[in-house]
Amino acid sequence: MDFVQMALMPLIMAGSAQELPGVAERTEWKSLHKGEVAVVCGPFAEAMWCHAEAVLPGPRSEVQALLADVEGIAELFPRMRSMTQVDAGVMHQVIDYPFPYDDRDIVASFSWQRTANADALMWASVGEPAVPTVGVRLDGAAGRFELRDGPRAGTTALAYTWRGELGPGLPDWVRPYAWRAQADEVVEGLSRGLHAGISTD
Repeated sequence: MDFVQMALMPLIMAGSAQELPGVAERTEWKSLHKGEVAVVCGPFAEAMWCHAEAVLPGPRSEVQALLADVEGIAELFPRMRSMTQVDAGVMHQVIDYPFPYDDRDIVASFSWQRTANADALMWASVGEPAVPTVGVRLDGAAGRFELRDGPRAGTTALAYTWRGELGPGLPDWVRPYAWRAQADEVVEGLSRGLHAGISTD
């Protein structure tokens, strides 16, 4: 089952749209970057969250295809060591962290939510099925990719909201740089995939 087929499944995850910070919750967040990838981060529900917006150089259908390619999506992101399906709608992701930090991994349920104007891929950490930990398990992962038709024909407006959990050991001053880098890497990876014509069709 790929992410496109998951669109037919109910939203089974804990991180529903109502539990992610909206515009009102982001008004006082700190801006980390205002360029082509605008990033803001701040507190929400006793955790740190981030929100990034950018315009991707391809139509929404092609961005969907990139996100739906469970086996190939890790190739777009240099720090993603792997992404594997471990159960229906549940993925195990391993993220490469620089020395001297241990790698991080996430086990999360994924689901699509679609309307006429937008498509959203949402995820949240789950405890089942049991998957051996690689490095440090991030148990509080949650987020959402929202895709809308972009401001120009053939482009996609991306809104990326995620819980900024990085795990233990990182000094506080590193975290804003890591959050901005994460947003940049997502946009760069998806843009690279669009330029390369990678698709699941």
